[in-house]
Amino acid sequence: MSETLKNIAKSFIGESIAAVKYSLFAEIAEKEGLIEAKNLFIKTAEQEKNHAKIQFKFLSELCGKKDLETLKVEVNIPVQLGDTIQNINAAINGEIYEFKNMYPDFAVKAEKEGYSDIAAKFQALARAEEGHAEKYSLLMKKIKNR
Repeated sequence: MSETLKNIAKSFIGESIAAVKYSLFAEIAEKEGLIEAKNLFIKTAEQEKNHAKIQFKFLSELCGKKDLETLKVEVNIPVQLGDTIQNINAAINGEIYEFKNMYPDFAVKAEKEGYSDIAAKFQALARAEEGHAEKYSLLMKKIKNR
């Protein structure tokens, strides 16, 4: 199986997890009365869900070409829930990892395997995740300066 196919699967899983995780983070923020954090988590969860949809479409297309119905990949899943400050930090760290390491690496591998369109999508996702990290960082500063 190609590295690109595995990476698309990992991306799909990661983006799906992020969408659910951010939804849970939003619930915690609401309970803590941090409505701005709640709203950002909800907005980002929806964006991550859209990223997962894109990856699933690529996954379905590539698997169809290879006559694969299922894939097996190994992933690490973050499982901690904290208070809103801890959750924002977790979000910042996760988004930074995605835009600095994960998606650039996935893009290079896709390009090497001849998947220029997928490499471009990985690069676009890196830029989106960088935007998420920036928004969470700004929110953190706002909360700490209260």
